[in-house]
Amino acid sequence: MRILLTGGTGLIGRALCHYWKTQGHDLIIWTRRPWEIPTLCSHARSISELQELDNTQTLDALANLLSRPG
Repeated sequence: MRILLTGGTGLIGRALCHYWKTQGHDLIIWTRRPWEIPTLCSHARSISELQELDNTQTLDALANLLSRPG
């Protein structure tokens, strides 16, 4: 599956990222800090804006773990 994950740099997001990667899924992490993704979730693709997604690729799932700043 191709999964778009928001909030991937948080505690639960990092755990899900590693779990889904071991299951063979293709992960795209939407984050404000894309430079952290190679360290936090290796082999996942990071984007900082939705416009970076390729229009020819479909997503199978979206996991929204994004928290609103206080």
